[in-house]
Amino acid sequence: MLTVYAIQNADGQWLRSKGYGGCGPSWVDDISLARLYQRIGTARGRVGYYVGAYPDLPPPKLFAFTCNEGVELDESARVAKVAKHKSTQKKRKELADAKRKLKDANDRFAKAKKDLEALKCTPSE
Repeated sequence: MLTVYAIQNADGQWLRSKGYGGCGPSWVDDISLARLYQRIGTARGRVGYYVGAYPDLPPPKLFAFTCNEGVELDESARVAKVAKHKSTQKKRKELADAKRKLKDANDRFAKAKKDLEALKCTPSE
C-alpha cells in the first residue's frame, strides 16, 4: 500500500513544488501538478510553515491518497530498442576509435619514413 500526501489551500488549490530558484505560481488548480509528499512529517512541516508564515489566512488542509493496486507496464519493446541503440552506439565508437588509431599510426609511419630518408640523404663528411 502506497500513501502520498498533498496540501490544499482554502481556495481549493494545490501546493506545487517549484524547486531551487523556481518560478511560477506556488498554488495550482490541477492536482497532477501538485507536490506529492511520501512522508507525512514533511507534509505536516510544510503545513506548519504556512500556518506560521501566513497567520491571517486559513490553514491549508492535508490530504492523504492511498494506492492499493499496481499495474505492470510492458517495457520489453522499449528496452529492446534502447539496447539495440546502445549496441549500435558502442560499435560506432569502436569504429571511430579504430579509424583514429589507424590514422595516428599512418601519420607516425609517414613521419618515421621521412626522418629515415632525411638521415640517408645527409652528406657524410
